[in-house]
Amino acid sequence: MLASVITASVVMGATGAFYLLIGAHETYARTFVRIGVIAG
Repeated sequence: MLASVITASVVMGATGAFYLLIGAHETYARTFVRIGVIAG
């Protein structure tokens, strides 16, 4: 169960980082990165 939480947090953080790098959906990107870091 814990592995799925860690995997999901990595995916959320990576998606947010990608959005920040390309400059799209900045509000959602910051939220994704924040949630990924807190949950992971």
